[in-house]
Amino acid sequence: MSYLDRSREEAEKEMLELCERHSIDVIALAGFMKLFTPWFLENFKGDILNLHPSLLPKYPGTDGIRESWESGDPELGISVISVDKGVDTGPVLLQKSIPRGLAMTLEQAGEAIHRLEHEWYPKAVMEKLDSCIRG
Repeated sequence: MSYLDRSREEAEKEMLELCERHSIDVIALAGFMKLFTPWFLENFKGDILNLHPSLLPKYPGTDGIRESWESGDPELGISVISVDKGVDTGPVLLQKSIPRGLAMTLEQAGEAIHRLEHEWYPKAVMEKLDSCIRG
């Protein structure tokens, strides 16, 4: 389904109907770059996971890699969160970090963060799915 050429409300209504029809318990977002409306969050009864390329609560929003790199923080990393009504404010389920190299460029930082994402996000999603099965 697409948000293209229609309102968020229309797209989210269709999304919720599909989730209910197929008994979806978990939504895993990656690169979604949108906020769900409060209506969707109140009506979807499962868990929504999101991947963010910074060590939250630092550097929420759409430019986490650049902001964390520019900060000079000694560590860069990722956060897997449970989505709430805020921008990257939900409970943190998992965080992984790497030491920042002194000569690390922004491009190298982005590549390192993406490697962490590719390694750890599938594990976090599988853990959530396993917990749903175990009840």
